[in-house]
Amino acid sequence: MQGVGDVTIFGAGDYSMRIWMNPDRLKARNLTTNDVAAAIQEQNVQVAAGQLGQPPLEKGQAFQYAINAQGRLDQVSQFEDIIVKTGAEGRVTRLKDVARIELGARSYGTQSEYKGQETALMAIYQLPGANAIDLAEEGAGKNG
Repeated sequence: MQGVGDVTIFGAGDYSMRIWMNPDRLKARNLTTNDVAAAIQEQNVQVAAGQLGQPPLEKGQAFQYAINAQGRLDQVSQFEDIIVKTGAEGRVTRLKDVARIELGARSYGTQSEYKGQETALMAIYQLPGANAIDLAEEGAGKNG
């Protein structure tokens, strides 16, 4: 909108994958919290893929292939399927077997509501010389 200099968003937080480990389940599988952390770090990695057959290349190279690789995990179900341990008999222990996983806010220090609904809190700063009443009326007209 014309006349707005800056906007600061207070209520929209960063989100994190929260992992609530069950100590009894870890102990029953002879696992530690360090084992779980290592498995998460190993299997939730940013991968630089690339291409095969990209120039410079040898004569006779007929094809160029793009390599696609999954990067960082971002779904609860993906974290649940992280393999924490594989037993001698081939038994697989997944993260969901020893922990509860949920997507949650990094911090719950700020909460805001508007008409009973959770919302983001924003501060809108006007430019020098802008009319605050005109800005408020124009904003209300666009957003009801």
